[in-house]
Amino acid sequence: MLAYNTDIASMSYIKPPPEGGVKLTKMKAIFKYLLQGEHPILLLPPGSEILSVVAKPSDCGVDCVYLYAMVPTYADIEQRHSYHFSIYMTGQYVAEPNGQFLKTVVLDKGNIVLHIFLNKIEK
Repeated sequence: MLAYNTDIASMSYIKPPPEGGVKLTKMKAIFKYLLQGEHPILLLPPGSEILSVVAKPSDCGVDCVYLYAMVPTYADIEQRHSYHFSIYMTGQYVAEPNGQFLKTVVLDKGNIVLHIFLNKIEK
């Protein structure tokens, strides 16, 4: 499943105040992404930094896993990288753990425990 935040596509630079004469500054913003399925893929601009992974209820009351990332708002939408993740439940067989462990999250009042890994980044 591919996911990306479309708000980034319309953002470029934060404009300086008219009287300041300050140069345009490249900015970053923090965005929230939903991680769904066993092997989600997010499309993020180069230079994105994963900040955290959390479990919280969605609008319909079901617990969901979200990833927060600091993302360059000045990056070209065509230059996004594919971030590949794996999500494993406690007790699930894993042939060979691969990637960087990010976080363990608890859903459904402790009945479901998930372990999130960042497998690779494709350019």
